Amino acid sequence: MSTETEYDLRTPPPRSATDPRPDPILALMARVTPFLLWQSARRKRREPRPVDRSLRLVVTEVRREAEDVVSLRFAAADGGPLPGWHPGAHLDLDLPSGRRRPYSLCGDPADPTTYRIAVRRIADGDGGSREIHETLVQGTELRAHGPRNAFAYAPGGACLFIAGGIGITPILPMVRAAAAAGVDWRLVYTGRSRASLPFLDEIAQLAGGSGRVSVRTDDTDGIPTPRLLLAGAGPGTSVYFCGPPPLIAAVRDAFDATGAGGLHFERFAAAPGRRRHPLRAATRLGRTGPPGAREPDRPLRPGRTAPGDRLLLPPGLLRHLPAPGPRGRGRPRGQRGGPPIGREHAGLRLPGDGRRRQDHARRVTARSNPRRGQGEW
Repeated sequence: MSTETEYDLRTPPPRSATDPRPDPILALMARVTPFLLWQSARRKRREPRPVDRSLRLVVTEVRREAEDVVSLRFAAADGGPLPGWHPGAHLDLDLPSGRRRPYSLCGDPADPTTYRIAVRRIADGDGGSREIHETLVQGTELRAHGPRNAFAYAPGGACLFIAGGIGITPILPMVRAAAAAGVDWRLVYTGRSRASLPFLDEIAQLAGGSGRVSVRTDDTDGIPTPRLLLAGAGPGTSVYFCGPPPLIAAVRDAFDATGAGGLHFERFAAAPGRRRHPLRAATRLGRTGPPGAREPDRPLRPGRTAPGDRLLLPPGLLRHLPAPGPRGRGRPRGQRGGPPIGREHAGLRLPGDGRRRQDHARRVTARSNPRRGQGEW
């Protein structure tokens, strides 16, 4: 008679409590663990290396474009291609003195080898424009950051471009893009005198005698009124505007009466308690006041605008914008450090009576970056 015995191979055989033999695995771990702990204590923690995304540029040309205005062309110091950009973009330059200043790109976005900017010399500024005029020559190397774009041109539909003085720099590439796309466009170019307006020859070539460009100067035509500047803004027209704060403030007040589709602008605005004026960009769509309301038509005079414009934004756009941090400082969502955002939020004004629709929007206030200079772009 045979006897069968079953063994469970998954269960180890029991060890006697009096078995003098040590467990080999535990004995090995007892010897190795102190050594590993000692090695871990000696090893220094490696800090993450910051990524340098700056560009090394070299000045290839300095050219006088108008009274107190020079244009500069840059190429990559290593001779390679430059990052692409779109109309409305700007470049942050680190000047030899340590200043960092933003300047709008006014060249051809299709040229991957060259950047071009134009700078007006501000005699009573904080020195950035004077430094460029007096120290940068052909062959000068410096660092740049960008390009960045908070004043982007969206092609499609009729467009009215308004440029005040050196504000032509971001507008000029937009005009080229509109002309190449075959859209209906108009340009109103204003300034003190024709001698102070850069790129008049390039603008005349773009117009080609079509009458799309109107050049108005204070010495011959007088100070323009908002109604005159917005005369070409029909229903559905997109208005792109860049100029000094008093000019933009007056146009914003008169914009609702035109019935145009949207107002996109870029300007310098004063930071609270600061003398410097950073670049700020915003977008305004439709009406904000009661139906039929009109603002008085008044000539533009030098003055100041209040900092920290309050803009109405639908909740759906908030996820694309920096979240306000402590004391109103805008910071990207999820980021707990870094400098405040320098550009004004792209704002949206709801059409119709704004007082009835404030429950569909939230107010945010953008804080300006005090490191950017007035009129030097």
